[in-house]
Amino acid sequence: MFFAVLLMGLAVVACTDDGGGKSDYAEALIGTWKAEKVEYYEDGKLDETEYPDGGEYYVIFTETQMILEEGRYTERLRYELKGKDLTFYDEDGDAYSGKIKKLTRKELVLSVIEDPDDDSYAILYGTRVD
Repeated sequence: MFFAVLLMGLAVVACTDDGGGKSDYAEALIGTWKAEKVEYYEDGKLDETEYPDGGEYYVIFTETQMILEEGRYTERLRYELKGKDLTFYDEDGDAYSGKIKKLTRKELVLSVIEDPDDDSYAILYGTRVD
């Protein structure tokens, strides 16, 4: 379930803001993040919380890609970053929205919209491991 949500909303072509320069968040986002918790919301209400302690889930951001890793599974996606707003593209080219809620040197909180019509989204809480 964790990767289904992330796959529906994570990927990069470029890391630029509206002015054509690098986003303030682009450099800070690049790195390896371990998922500590994922909250799933439906109709704007918390539906489920997952703690991926049983497995190792990683989200790796490079300048051009977002890479999801779960054990032996790896998925490479494209993304665009404009300010705090992320647009993710799945393998079919479908776009999904995300937003950086918090980004520090050691902590990432990322919201990914699953279905804007019914206010369904997931929030990933990660810690930097590189």
